[in-house]
Order: sequence, then C-alpha cells, then structure tokens
Amino acid sequence: MIDLNSDTYNRIQLSRCYPKGARVDSSNYDPMPMWNVGCQMVALNYQTPDRSMQLNEGRFLNNGKCGYVLQPDIMRRPEFDPCNKQSIRDVEPLTLSVKIIGARHLVKSGKGIISPFVEIEITGLDNDKSKFKTTTSPSNGLNPIWKDNNSGIFDLICPEMALIRFVVYDEDTFGEPNFVGQATYPVTCLKSGYRSVPLKNGFSEEMEMAALLIHVDKRNPKESDDSDIYSCIQDLRDRKDDLVTNINELRRTGNMERVSRLEEDLRETEQSLLQKSAERRQRNKRGHKIKEKQGDGFIDMDHLHGETKCKIIKAHLLKISLEF
Repeated sequence: MIDLNSDTYNRIQLSRCYPKGARVDSSNYDPMPMWNVGCQMVALNYQTPDRSMQLNEGRFLNNGKCGYVLQPDIMRRPEFDPCNKQSIRDVEPLTLSVKIIGARHLVKSGKGIISPFVEIEITGLDNDKSKFKTTTSPSNGLNPIWKDNNSGIFDLICPEMALIRFVVYDEDTFGEPNFVGQATYPVTCLKSGYRSVPLKNGFSEEMEMAALLIHVDKRNPKESDDSDIYSCIQDLRDRKDDLVTNINELRRTGNMERVSRLEEDLRETEQSLLQKSAERRQRNKRGHKIKEKQGDGFIDMDHLHGETKCKIIKAHLLKISLEF
C-alpha cells in the first residue's frame, strides 16, 4: 500500500519499489502512483509487454534517453501533495488539443484487414487523467482517415508529470478491441503543429512504416480565447469532486436522506459538465480548422476529395516527424 505521505519522505531519501513476488504471471502494477509520490526507482517486469512497461519507456524518453529524468521542481516543495489539487500552485496549466487526422500501414498479426480506431490517454496526477477515443475506420489499415469525432481536449494542472499515450486498436467482428500499436511520450516533449507519431509494438519496438498523423495545439487556458468556459468547467469539476467526497462520507455515517439530495446535485453537475465540454469542443472546432500546408498556400482538408486528401496526408507522414 502506498503511503500518501511518502512524497515527503522521498524528498530526502531514495526509495525503490518492485512487483510483489506473488505475481507469478509476471504482471506489473501501475507505476504512475509511485512516480507521483516521488519514488526514484520503480522496478517492473521487463519481459511483460503491457501498459505499465510502455509508460516506463515513454517516461524516460526525455533527457536524451539516458535513463534518468529530473523530478519537477514542484515535487520538492514542502506543501506538495499529489492527491490534493490545491497544493499544485505556481504551475502553469496546459490545455492540450490533439486531433487524429490519419494513419498509415496498420497491420494485424494474422490475415485480413483491420478496422482501426485510436485511443488517446493522458496519465499523471489523478486530476489530469483522461481518455479520448475516435470512431472506427472500417476495413482500412493502409491509410485510414478520421473526420468526425477525432479531436480530444485535455486540461492539465501539472503537465510536467503527465504522459500521453496513443493506442491503435482493431475492432473485430464482435466489436472487441485488439491491440495493434502504441506510442507514449512525456507531454512536455510534444510540440504544437502537425506531427507524425511512429507507432511501436507492445515491447516498444518500432513498427515498420506504421504511424499516425496528428495535429497538436498547446496553450495556457487562462490566456486563451476560451478562458471563460475553461474556468466554468474547472468549477464544475471541483464541485463534482466535493460532492463525491461528501456523498462517500455521508454513506459511512448512514445519513442516506442527505445522500439522495447530494446525488441529485451530482447528476445535475455532471450534466452541466457534459454540456460545457461539448460547447467547448464545438468552439474549438470552429476556431481551429484543420488546414494542410502545400506549397505557398493552404488547403482546407474538409473540402478535398478522398484520393487527394490521402496523397497530402501520405506526403506529410513522410516529412513530418515528432520532435523532442
């Protein structure tokens, strides 16, 4: 069990954690809670190609892939508590908008053509965790393109501790997801603009020619055009967290009458949060039209025919790389 006060301990001591010996199947635990409280050495079962190992590979891509990364300054402050949002002070927040445009050379291990979809996961502090999933592109692993429901907006209160993970799945006949490839990076390593994301297999080995084409927009939400709706969403999230905490405490004391009232407030708050989030996505879609640069001009991707669009996407996948 993780001691929530161990972040204080780890400011003056070195600690190492490792998988319990009872994990006879060589499974791994989630390393993020350990990193969040300042554990310096988080050992994992390297022979297991799972999400935990992929996060570990992504975590140490920074600093020239030397195997060491410096903890953020905020982790060395006496008031820092990874479980308390209010302790995250004097850190510039980040709104990260990621649009999945297309992909290339997505193959499955067996025979057949895949029907891919992409999941974007942000992991870090508990308040920053979020996921987004695109629609499925049916029977197209060569050069799938996503036009609808392909943009995710993520609000991060501590981007220095966050990782972003792209995972491509194949939706089979029964609607079940099957892993195809992934790519994991520190959020601070991403740059704004059009980026090609090389995909890797479960062992974080590069997959030949497989890549995603994405558009990244990074901005300070307090200084952007949607700062008003951002503040409203943050207030709703704080209210939701407070309501959940109060409901859990009241359930322990047996005050079920008040629990019912708070649950109604919670449903209304969640509904308002969904509405504001949808409004923000629409505003973001109107304000950031995806355009591809070709020569000296710009081409609006939404008005191109499929074949022409595929050629432009292929050209960009060949010449744009993810920069660190």
